[in-house]
Amino acid sequence: MAVAALPAVVFALMHRAAHTHSPDLREIAQTWSFLTFGDMGSACADISPADNCTELLPFGGTGPTWVLALAALLFGALLVLAIYDKRTRLPLATLVFAPLILGVVISQFKTMWLPRVFLPIVPFICLIVAVGATAPDKQSGAQGGLRTSAFMLLAVVWAGLGMFQQFTRQKGDGFKPAAEFVRTIAKPGDLVLVDDNFHYWCFNWYYMGANWGDPRHAFLPDPEWARLLRRLPASITTLLDLNNSDSSFVSGGATVELWDRKRIPPESAADVIVVRDQATRQPNFPNRHLASTTHMKQLLVERWTQ
Repeated sequence: MAVAALPAVVFALMHRAAHTHSPDLREIAQTWSFLTFGDMGSACADISPADNCTELLPFGGTGPTWVLALAALLFGALLVLAIYDKRTRLPLATLVFAPLILGVVISQFKTMWLPRVFLPIVPFICLIVAVGATAPDKQSGAQGGLRTSAFMLLAVVWAGLGMFQQFTRQKGDGFKPAAEFVRTIAKPGDLVLVDDNFHYWCFNWYYMGANWGDPRHAFLPDPEWARLLRRLPASITTLLDLNNSDSSFVSGGATVELWDRKRIPPESAADVIVVRDQATRQPNFPNRHLASTTHMKQLLVERWTQ
């Protein structure tokens, strides 16, 4: 299994991801809030943050400030619990805090911070809370009852917020409706340009199907990655099965292509359809004008005609 996973591991280590970054203290706090009380972005406006919300950068959405306060309260409670209950000290330090600390340290040298990377520590947080809710044998009955009541209250709050999020959060991320919309407007000969690796992979999942291809065969090499491949023997690239064979498809007569903004798109007498994130810069195609723009949640679908 280790040998079979080696190509994917090497790809992940050496190919820089554009959506990861090096966090500051604010983003660390927001990540902890996400891990403990979930993504409350649906409680605020989709585009502009509401007055009582702060921007949650890792997700491109927003979250209410009171959730950050709850997360800080839980953080303090876990620290107090670790001080007075030695059963929770080692698990809290090694299974919860250590991955976050290592993520911060590693991101100072090679960006890897992405809140969802740390989701595996959530079960450990729950287990530590469960251990904390049970009183040690030597603790008196009154203190044990108070401890259990406090953690039962936390469980009720957690369950209530979880149900609230499920009923109010915006479902989907825009890729499925964008793919369906492009399928209806794309004509034979049209060129569909999808901006950056991540959006291309997600878009094709719905446009071409779940078996559209392999990310190892469709990526834009950054300078560091390209420089490394030039130094390695060609046999290594073949061994790792790295190529760009899945960077372009023809479906229904229209060509879907992973778009490298640094290169001029191929000439086409037909229209150019661009799928990109709303936060990215609008392209400029010589001899073409923007005919239409359609918003699909965080995505934009633009049609450019001659």
